[in-house]
Amino acid sequence: MFHDTALTWTSSDEDIISSQGIISRVLVDQTITLTCHYTFQGEMKTKSFEITVKGQPWTSLEIAEIDLASIEIPIETSQDINLPKWGDLGSAIVWSSSAPHIISKQGVYYAPIEIGRAHV
Repeated sequence: MFHDTALTWTSSDEDIISSQGIISRVLVDQTITLTCHYTFQGEMKTKSFEITVKGQPWTSLEIAEIDLASIEIPIETSQDINLPKWGDLGSAIVWSSSAPHIISKQGVYYAPIEIGRAHV
């Protein structure tokens, strides 16, 4: 506040720059208008500012983490599983299996053989 003048702010895009001044990451450059509203000598005034928020594309690690988070596979199965080779954002995905005799790294399901008793 300056000499009993209260300032309030509005943004043309609250998702990118909030009226509290919080800036969110964008992938490509975005131009936002911030407008200051105030009363001076009893008269309501505004002053607008054009702000360019510079884009910051995702890093390779961020892309891989996003792709990993979007993968959905069942936790139980009795059939082959479709294991994607590529993430939605382009990450190469390589699979392994802790029990390749039951399900392969390609997602092929091998039904376990029941062990029974043999009579001789």
